Amino acid sequence: MEAVGMTLWVDGEDKLDRLTAISGSGPGYVFEIARSYVAAAKALGFSSTEARQLVLGTMAGTIAMAESSDESLDALRTSVTSKAGTTAAGLDALNGDEGLSARMRATVEAAYQRAIELR
Repeated sequence: MEAVGMTLWVDGEDKLDRLTAISGSGPGYVFEIARSYVAAAKALGFSSTEARQLVLGTMAGTIAMAESSDESLDALRTSVTSKAGTTAAGLDALNGDEGLSARMRATVEAAYQRAIELR
């Protein structure tokens, strides 16, 4: 399994259901976020090809930066955000009301509950 990713030993069915909600279903979440991000880029006037390249390149570079750093994700986010700058404005629109955080919690909880139902 390590040839295609990382492995994590789990000690029971419940932990496996939790893992499924995060990693098993995770690619779908990431593709949906990328799809929405590409649609937003297109709405700003980029072509489909340009929007896809920009979004996927940004996501890949950001993941590489996070993987190569020991800093927390909060610290990394802060390091790329200028006070009162464009990123701060975007982040406020994205999650200033904690709506994105709440939606992600609801997303993984729904997947977890469904995994339990499917046992």
